[in-house]
Amino acid sequence: MNPLVSIIIPTIPSRNKSLQETIQSINKQTYTPIETIIVNEKLPANIQRNIGIKRSKGEYLYFLDDDDLYIKDKIQIQIQYMEKHNVNVSTTYWIDERFNKIRLVKTPKYFSYNYVLHEGYRGTGALMFRRTVVDAIIERYGFFFDPEFEGADEYDLMLRVTKQYNCDTIPKIGYIARCVDKNFTVHKIKKVKSLMKLLQTYGNEFPFKKSLMYIPLMILYLLSPTFVIRFESFKGKCDFTVIKEVLKT
Repeated sequence: MNPLVSIIIPTIPSRNKSLQETIQSINKQTYTPIETIIVNEKLPANIQRNIGIKRSKGEYLYFLDDDDLYIKDKIQIQIQYMEKHNVNVSTTYWIDERFNKIRLVKTPKYFSYNYVLHEGYRGTGALMFRRTVVDAIIERYGFFFDPEFEGADEYDLMLRVTKQYNCDTIPKIGYIARCVDKNFTVHKIKKVKSLMKLLQTYGNEFPFKKSLMYIPLMILYLLSPTFVIRFESFKGKCDFTVIKEVLKT
């Protein structure tokens, strides 16, 4: 019998339409068995994911946003690869349709902590974890997703995971990241606190120039009411982008 796969989806009531599309992409998967755990607790997504872990029973775990879509054979391809090669963590290529652009996002065939530290990481929905990995991270830190992060939680997660485990990339497109809620933004203060915690936690290990770049970006983010600061990491490069837009209250 195939191992059970748990897919954990944090959501909010206003995302019902996109959530249904996400669930449809799961129902079309060529792999079984799958359990889909939807968490709607009116809490930050990282905390809801931790709640979902406690409710899950799968031998493998995914974390999918409520507006993203899986390619129909994603789970089957990833399970077969991880079982065959005894891999603990894997990812795939993925398509980023957010921010009015379409990009193909790739990571190296094999990567570890130093790669994530220097190049960053985005694309939690592409990752598959063995339950043993999730349990080991929780045992060491007391959580899987750090509840104090909001906005940089997937970067922090992969830094902690790759300190203990390498990650393999399967060179196939596995999922599509969307942003259907154009008005959704992380609160400025929370975002800056997350960036500050990154510096406090990993500052001694960050490349010197990258650490310095965070400081003016955070100041601009707090002082300017007409700018949103976005940190993007894709295709093996760190790209700090300041996007001019009017913030809606």
